[in-house]
Amino acid sequence: MEWLAYLFFPLLVLVLWRAKDRLSPLALAGIAFLCLTPLLYIGIVRDDDPFLVQGWASTIRIATEFTAGSFTYLAVRRWQDNPEAKRVSQVLAWMVPLLILGIAVIMGNIPGLQWEGLPDEAPRGYVVIIPLLVLWIGALALSNGAPSRFLSTHTLVLGGFISYSLYLIHIVWYGLWRAGMQVIGIDGGPLYLLSTIFLIVSTVGLAYLMWRLVEEPAREWMRSKVGARKVPTEEAGEQAR
Repeated sequence: MEWLAYLFFPLLVLVLWRAKDRLSPLALAGIAFLCLTPLLYIGIVRDDDPFLVQGWASTIRIATEFTAGSFTYLAVRRWQDNPEAKRVSQVLAWMVPLLILGIAVIMGNIPGLQWEGLPDEAPRGYVVIIPLLVLWIGALALSNGAPSRFLSTHTLVLGGFISYSLYLIHIVWYGLWRAGMQVIGIDGGPLYLLSTIFLIVSTVGLAYLMWRLVEEPAREWMRSKVGARKVPTEEAGEQAR
């Protein structure tokens, strides 16, 4: 059902366009977090769906995260020239990941939150860290401290460019790799390690090719149809580095 969230995204854009200058940045940030409540609800109350894929869970997960991220962007856009917001963001950029790590360690060591038969899966209720991740992303976008500078390096920005293509292909490519390993009977040892390294490197390589040869040309073509600059100024500068 993930496709349904993508299908309705153009309708969300119309709402975002109307809201971007009509609401205060604080209201936009509040809406971003309110959008996550359906995801938090199903993530906390469900005790038989650790991956949140059953029923409408995939649609709810994608739709709420998309919407929260979009409203977070609008809030950041309005706060980007606010000195006080930047000062607060500098602190949050360091504090929030430490808080996330602490919560993850605590939840991971509570026996009652673990899934039976899935020792390596995230514990029940792990969705409580998602609002903190949204907060962290917003703080990183507003701050210019060490975490933001590190994530702004050319290599990591390029990783951000290819991340959507990586998201689209990684499950398929991993499935093919796993099936191939089962066919040839390799399930451990040095060859398995080498094959795993190949899997990681090839997945990133395929994602880069898909971004460069499919995703980016298609996006530039669509931008040209509405009279916009094919490559946004920020991306053109980054690609020229």
